[in-house]
Amino acid sequence: MAKFKAATDREFYGKEYLTQTGKNEWAYFSKSRPGITVTVSSIGVPKYMASLKNWTPKMERAAERGVQKAVKYLLKETLVVTPELTGILKKSGATFVKKAGKETIGVVYFNDHICPYAIYVHEDLTKYHKPPTMAKFLQKTQWRLRGELSLIIRQEIEKVRP
Repeated sequence: MAKFKAATDREFYGKEYLTQTGKNEWAYFSKSRPGITVTVSSIGVPKYMASLKNWTPKMERAAERGVQKAVKYLLKETLVVTPELTGILKKSGATFVKKAGKETIGVVYFNDHICPYAIYVHEDLTKYHKPPTMAKFLQKTQWRLRGELSLIIRQEIEKVRP
């Protein structure tokens, strides 16, 4: 699988696709739900794990499972700190995983089709949020859990590593 080089390079997965928007940033889009999906966080196999030699098909499937578990965990933890007034923002949270062995990428996102104001709640640092909720809820949670997310993926790979 070729690496993405620019925001115009897209990896299609049915009616959904991922677009690389920066060095470690990905955006998720859906043809069936038009509109830009905002507040996206991506997770992939750690570089030191991907650089291992002798990858087996079992290890590739384990990497895919690990990324799937990591994005589900990130979404669960993010929902704890997601601001809630009507509950629509929390309901718009979802995950998507593009399975590609050691190059698997998963994203956690809040869909603007369901919750058009998701980006404003996430980005506006001037608004008060009742603790433990906060602005930058997805970004801060991923930063706080980055070690745990890598560990989840690594543990899945280590289970099947020869």
